[in-house]
Amino acid sequence: MTLKTTGLLGLTLLALTACGDDEATSESAPAAEQTDDAGETQDVATSEPAETEEGAAVEGDDAPEEAPAIAEINEDIWESSLNQDSVSVSADVLLSAIGEGAETLGEGTYGESGEGEVIQVELSGDMEGDGYTYTIADGLIDLLVFSDMALQSTDSVVAEYESLQEEGQGASPEELREAVEAEGDWVDITSLAPQFETPREFIENLRAGMMASSDGEDLSDWDATGEADTRDGEDVWVYSDEGGEESLEIVVRADSEEPVLMEIRGDNAGQETSVTFTSWNEADAPDRPADDTIIGEEEFQGITSSMF
Repeated sequence: MTLKTTGLLGLTLLALTACGDDEATSESAPAAEQTDDAGETQDVATSEPAETEEGAAVEGDDAPEEAPAIAEINEDIWESSLNQDSVSVSADVLLSAIGEGAETLGEGTYGESGEGEVIQVELSGDMEGDGYTYTIADGLIDLLVFSDMALQSTDSVVAEYESLQEEGQGASPEELREAVEAEGDWVDITSLAPQFETPREFIENLRAGMMASSDGEDLSDWDATGEADTRDGEDVWVYSDEGGEESLEIVVRADSEEPVLMEIRGDNAGQETSVTFTSWNEADAPDRPADDTIIGEEEFQGITSSMF
């Protein structure tokens, strides 16, 4: 399976840039004036910090830096994100964004009610791919990927087989589990490794997918409102726009030097997708399993050929 990472985010961006909100610019408001007890006016900007409802003074130095226009930092957002060493990514994307076998995967996992239209994908570890985890659908596909090897957990092998199995055909999932687990905990699938995105490729494909879905429009063409905020204790810049049934929100770290991505959330006519980025430069690569816990590709083929 090859995750293309297109989904609805680009479609949402297309809808928002195409509809174009009425042009409205807000001039910086002059500093408000207030009257002190002696009747003199006082510029609020030079007065002492105001007291919040909790009674704590709001220090100017602690306030988030004002959000620049997204067109000013568009390139910096992508470049700074790609220049990091590691990251954890959690994304809800369309099944249609996943390669061959996606429809069967969705039916086996979520049934035929349509609930499988969006599926969860998680990557965590080295940006270049030398040690990261790759998980689809809450562990249905559970991989460890290194520069020279890709491994799939035996639980995942059995779960994937069960999701793809045609009723009454082949060995039962229980029989497969017993045979595989008797030999090891991980199955070597290195020959398939080029099909799996690294965290870096995920971000690159995310940007390319958004641009392709929106007819080449990039974030610099997006008429978004930006504001400073604090989320989960971190200062961020939040860019958002709404266009009828469509909405898009992009959150980046409030850092003019490295405004890395924190979250992208889109809603296109009720279809919601999101991508969350955490643990920048703190996502550890997984430990490499011991050799005696790994089932080689030829060995695994021998197990399955004797059962089917």
